[in-house]
Amino acid sequence: MTKISLKGLLHKDLKYVMKLPDGQTFSGIQPCEIPIRIPQIQRDYAEGRETESVKRKRRNLLTDMIGVLFGQRDELSFDFVYGYMTDKGVVCSIDNYHDYELHPNVVFDPLDGQQRLTTLFLFYWFFGRSNELKGKNNHSLFIYETRPTSEEFCDWLVTKDAKSVVDSWLKLVNDVKAENTKNKCLWATAADAKGHIDQMVNRLRYPVKKIPKLVEYITTLDDFKWDWHDDPNVRSMIVVIESIYNLLVEKGQSYDDGIKNNANLDNITFRLLDNLDCDGDELFEKMNARGKALTHFEEIKSTLEEEIEIQGLPATNKTLVGRWQDEIDKKWVDYCWNTLITSKDPSLMDVRSVEERLERLIIRMIAKSFFNQDIKHTIPRTNDALDFGEILQNSITKDMNKVVDCYIDYALHERSLKTPNGLSPINFERVLNDIDNMLYQDTNGLKDVFQIVRSKGFRFHKDNDKTLLDDYLDNGPTHNVRVMFYAVMAYLEHKTATDIASDLTGIELANFTEWMRFIRNVYLPENKTAALNDVDDANKAIDDIQSWINEFFNRSVILKKDDMLVFIRDYIKMNPFSQEKNRIEEEAQKAELRLSDIKWNNSILDAEENYYLWGQIAAPLSWSKLPNGSYDRSVFDQYLGRLNLVFSRNNWIDSTNIDIKVIQALLCTSDYRSTNGNGLGSLKRFNYHRDYSWKRYLREDNGHGTYGELFQKLLDKWIGGPSCGFDVFLDRYINTYKSLVPKTDWRYYVINVPSQDLLDFWKNIVETNARQVYVSNDDNHVYYFRSETMRTSIRYELVTSYLYLKLGKVKIDHFNGGDGAYVEFNYAGDIFRVSSVPGGLYSIYQNGIVSISNIDIPSLEAELIKTGVITSL
Repeated sequence: MTKISLKGLLHKDLKYVMKLPDGQTFSGIQPCEIPIRIPQIQRDYAEGRETESVKRKRRNLLTDMIGVLFGQRDELSFDFVYGYMTDKGVVCSIDNYHDYELHPNVVFDPLDGQQRLTTLFLFYWFFGRSNELKGKNNHSLFIYETRPTSEEFCDWLVTKDAKSVVDSWLKLVNDVKAENTKNKCLWATAADAKGHIDQMVNRLRYPVKKIPKLVEYITTLDDFKWDWHDDPNVRSMIVVIESIYNLLVEKGQSYDDGIKNNANLDNITFRLLDNLDCDGDELFEKMNARGKALTHFEEIKSTLEEEIEIQGLPATNKTLVGRWQDEIDKKWVDYCWNTLITSKDPSLMDVRSVEERLERLIIRMIAKSFFNQDIKHTIPRTNDALDFGEILQNSITKDMNKVVDCYIDYALHERSLKTPNGLSPINFERVLNDIDNMLYQDTNGLKDVFQIVRSKGFRFHKDNDKTLLDDYLDNGPTHNVRVMFYAVMAYLEHKTATDIASDLTGIELANFTEWMRFIRNVYLPENKTAALNDVDDANKAIDDIQSWINEFFNRSVILKKDDMLVFIRDYIKMNPFSQEKNRIEEEAQKAELRLSDIKWNNSILDAEENYYLWGQIAAPLSWSKLPNGSYDRSVFDQYLGRLNLVFSRNNWIDSTNIDIKVIQALLCTSDYRSTNGNGLGSLKRFNYHRDYSWKRYLREDNGHGTYGELFQKLLDKWIGGPSCGFDVFLDRYINTYKSLVPKTDWRYYVINVPSQDLLDFWKNIVETNARQVYVSNDDNHVYYFRSETMRTSIRYELVTSYLYLKLGKVKIDHFNGGDGAYVEFNYAGDIFRVSSVPGGLYSIYQNGIVSISNIDIPSLEAELIKTGVITSL
């Protein structure tokens, strides 16, 4: 079937035969205009809609068309366009509409292809070929009968020179920008009649105008009719026009060059099925297929299959695209169905959930194939052009859901260039192998390898049965999850899920489980002191993991040593690479003890399951270490017994007064905070925060190999004292030791507040997870504050806060200067205020007048006792 361009359809040579009076006949070819008329039954033009799916489709189509325009691809096929050739509403017969004499008013009524033809019409106009779009009396040869306003707009559009419109708009944009720059300068320089400069007034006098978009400019032209604003076809066409220009800017391509190359638009063609001259069954199938709205998953699947074909990748027995289709449509669908569907009567929502899971699985596996890979890309020619390689790189680590879309933009851009820097293609073989390595077949169907270890008692989460795969398929996997998932997939490249599941000895499963346990303990965010804050940190971790895995399986082959616990003990300990040495040493020590004794093995595995510690047990291990360097399991178990009572799944104590009492108890002994040069430090909490929790404190070394030293001493007092619960013990401990802290020490004003009152104050006023405390260099007062960024703004001075809690009076406010923090209350008919002043001192006001100023804490206490307000601080 012959390919035809838009010009070839609108201006077609038709046959004619002419008889003269003398009987002579002349025949020939007559150029004839064949307008395209969108019938009333057709839907509105949808390419300019602002939904995400339409934006994506529009971008892909316009990118392909621009590629043809600039010669970066030879041609583009719009596939089939179906319709009827008609003359004054009557369908022309198949054979005679070419006869100009019989049908001088022939038009083409598309039944399918309206959207593509309209976009091509807009391209012809925008790039300077409007003359070919005009017919008799300058009317448009592209006619929208769906709405009179749409037809009027097309007639109006073809009379406009697109370049003149764009040039006028760009001049307006530059004028507005120049005026805005001038006005911004006037904000700080323009003075009133008295010579005063008021920037707020100047902002009103010299406003910054909005930069007009092309779509806004077109709709404000003098002859743009008002009722066109309400026409969805018109709005959609103008949005597409602007999208074409914006895409040129993104790609760093010149609009003027596009006009010079506009002849290339004839290389955008379609196969015209006029008068439906084709097999009826075939037509029905094609029309039915085209009429169905593709889901996002189907679009992605189709896009990836096209990418495979572009790459021309072979496989062992069949093309990779064939294998890809078989895997997705059969194996992967079966796996997702088995994983998600438990009902015997699944609903449509169930089916959609399978599709969504499968879509996310494919996207995330493609993202994983790019981990730790530098994307090759060509640097944009202009600052305004998009760097598609960098956008792809960012999506791999920041928004994996967009990986496929970003890759397609990147690949189209690189392939369209005359001198590309190169292309980092999707490794489809690796993607397929990764998913295959992860799956195994059992009697109930396909399962993933994470389900094996879960069935054997290994859990990745303390609160639920979510697996690492579930984490990876979540909305936004963290750097830690990305690294841990890579670690498992790197292992499966050597021993697949099928290898593990089919090994009757259990050795393969044991090694794999130990590997997963190791990466969980080392890379869980709450178990690390330093976060994987950025891509470089994550990539270093991936490099380490790959080195460990390669060494483990090299030893397995060459040295016949394949015990993962032995490998962790002997090799990883000596080769921590860029990872936290203390975390690696803890795992090595645990491996050594577990290998030495089955009882140690059981004790350590039980300890790792503690609801709070969850794999991090360096502290109780260090507490059970004897002077000779060995470890006492009975001591370890005793400490773990107490820790299990403190950190209980059934008695979670975060945000309770026990949480406060632990803080108060440890402060009785010393200022245990981790501080930096500014004296900034957290009071810790029973949460999981990497920086502000007891978990963090329990992995802090005192310099002599003991972790969480004060916590150990606290537990020693509990173990050695009368039998009681932890809550009662804390009360006894605080009452016994709080007298050791003098009133001149800020700790006094935390320890001596009733725990529930302090909890309420922190929760309702300070509202901090960190419970930071620091000494201000400005005024030498000690403050609570909500976060590091709040230490000079929203902060709460300790002594005035303490008085507020102790007296239970009316008001406490906090400032950063002037009167400083103060507490104000009524007593014996007078209004008293205790206010902080610089130098760590205080002043007392009585009924608004300073009664005594600049006194230290002992003097403050004496004065308040003298007035009868308190008997003691």
